[in-house]
Amino acid sequence: MTKEDRDYIMGAIAFMFPSVRLTADDIESSWAGVRPLIFEEGKSASEISRRDEIWQSPSGLITIAGSKLTGYRKMAETVVDLVMQRLVKEDSRPFVPVKTKRMPISGGDVGGSFFFPGFVEAKMEEGVRRGLDAALAQRWARMYGSNADRLFALAERYRDEAASGGLPLEVLVPLVYAVEEEMALMPADFFIRRTGALFFDIEWVRQWKQPAIEWMAAHLGWTPEQQASGAAELDRFLHEAVVPQVEAAVENKGTDGDRQGNPGETRETQGEPRELGETQGNLGNSGETRDDLVLQIKA
Repeated sequence: MTKEDRDYIMGAIAFMFPSVRLTADDIESSWAGVRPLIFEEGKSASEISRRDEIWQSPSGLITIAGSKLTGYRKMAETVVDLVMQRLVKEDSRPFVPVKTKRMPISGGDVGGSFFFPGFVEAKMEEGVRRGLDAALAQRWARMYGSNADRLFALAERYRDEAASGGLPLEVLVPLVYAVEEEMALMPADFFIRRTGALFFDIEWVRQWKQPAIEWMAAHLGWTPEQQASGAAELDRFLHEAVVPQVEAAVENKGTDGDRQGNPGETRETQGEPRELGETQGNLGNSGETRDDLVLQIKA
């Protein structure tokens, strides 16, 4: 997050809640996302549509851009549907309809959102029966969903190691799970990309980073140089989460490699095709905007 990002959020807080009187010292962590936008001549980032759009070039190459991560499955479904339509026309082969809409993601076998509270309660009780603290079992059920069973099994497997010192079960089990099940290769993978702890519980990261790094080094066979590199990377992310970054000067213009629309090329928005003009469909650098600015405030 840049200083401008931070000041923008702090200013909004001060305007809406003047009695709170927050300062930069109250910020525990922060992050900002960058959303890719489809460049349109003469429009600022705030005026450009956030919707995803699809092109097919004369060579048959399909390109999708725009939208954001929360819509990635719908975007993927739209592209696969388009590919199937093209293949049916070319080869007259039947294809099974896309099922992604109702296909649970990993850990999503919880009976749907309506039954999720009951699922969490049942898993908490199961965790207690298996010797876990109720709050910890509940937290794992909420975070890992139906994959919590794997963490419960790991807790039984690593109970003696946790008892011997180093890392408690609440850290060791998610760490082992991240390495064995989620392809975590570096400390930042675990503390940021798998658990999100750096954003939501930064003191937890500071408390357990060193023993976690030592465990990863021992179990992944790191050299001293690899261990130092992983530690340095995590320290950099810890610093960046608190200290605003210097805004780099970026030329706000397209490059020779920008994606250009061509006459007769089909452009589709939410499945609705339309024709592109000569100057539309540009994916230049100006087609980006800061998005999802978040400050984590100390309790």
